[in-house]
Amino acid sequence: MKKLIKFSFLFVLLIGLSGCGNSLVCTKDNETDELTFSGDSVTKYTATYTFESNEKAKEYSEYYTDDNIDVKVIGKKLIITVTDKELLDKQFKNTTKEQLKKQAESKGAKCN
Repeated sequence: MKKLIKFSFLFVLLIGLSGCGNSLVCTKDNETDELTFSGDSVTKYTATYTFESNEKAKEYSEYYTDDNIDVKVIGKKLIITVTDKELLDKQFKNTTKEQLKKQAESKGAKCN
């Protein structure tokens, strides 16, 4: 289970989801990821996982203990949001929106 969480978190950090404006939206299986950009910098990352039960979502939420990561459980959904500039820069510095999209698609995600 810990491997799945680690893999999911890394996968999530590599791909994003988009609404309007300068963002990227990618989905794969029961996961949706969103990266919001300001210029070339990622300013917000949101990952949404849908589990088979409320209990499973709560169980997985316990793996995210960093104060700079906002974790919410809403029913069967686990929503992880990162807005901390230092964490985002560490993961996404010198990575373009197009590069992130290609990485996600190479892993089987569908991006808008």
